[in-house]
Amino acid sequence: MLKAEVRTSGHCDPDEIAMKSFFLGPQAENSAWLSGQMGEILAHWFKWRCALFPADGRAISVENQNVPEFTQKRQELAEALETLMHLFEAEVPKFSPRYIGHMFSEIALPAFFGHIIALLHNSNIISGESAFVGVKIEDEAIRALLSMIGMPESAGTGHFTSGGTVANFEALARARARMALWLAAVAGNPTLKHLSLFEAAHLGWAEYEHLSAQNSKPAASWDFTRCNPWDFATR
Repeated sequence: MLKAEVRTSGHCDPDEIAMKSFFLGPQAENSAWLSGQMGEILAHWFKWRCALFPADGRAISVENQNVPEFTQKRQELAEALETLMHLFEAEVPKFSPRYIGHMFSEIALPAFFGHIIALLHNSNIISGESAFVGVKIEDEAIRALLSMIGMPESAGTGHFTSGGTVANFEALARARARMALWLAAVAGNPTLKHLSLFEAAHLGWAEYEHLSAQNSKPAASWDFTRCNPWDFATR
């Protein structure tokens, strides 16, 4: 087995050292601090739940917790958790500097904390009615991403998805829908038949609105995503 040697001496930029606070470390070097923060998160969550509707009373009494069947289920769950934790010990050690691979990396602690807190509150950000805070954080994150890539915060919109695959599929679907609309605007205007598919698919919204206003039929009637593909091709 190869022996890895980690250089810990020498001069490092303080800002680079500070970045190490965002990770647990390959040898769990920040485990004591992480354990403390996890305790704080859970303690805050417990306190919030207890203080929200105290007059409602307890749904799980001390007597319930002492019933043999209750304690048996707890023991079974604890054993299942133990088994699961040992099972994952065979997983790819993506936290290690020995591993450099596709799409995997160490978990950043800020992301980990945010994930745990959001998970505890179980927000469904499909609407503001079901997630007062979740939709606000989602909007702030979209604004931050726009700013990161140099765009005005008012220049775009977006939403959280379950992962990169869904995000990519949605981007393709939106691009296809946009292209279909712009091609439809050209198809309905005989004077623009000379445009190539590439040129027609990159008109821009301003030109689309202008052409749509000139066409005798709505551009949507020429949209290949809304009609029979064979009929559209024979027009």
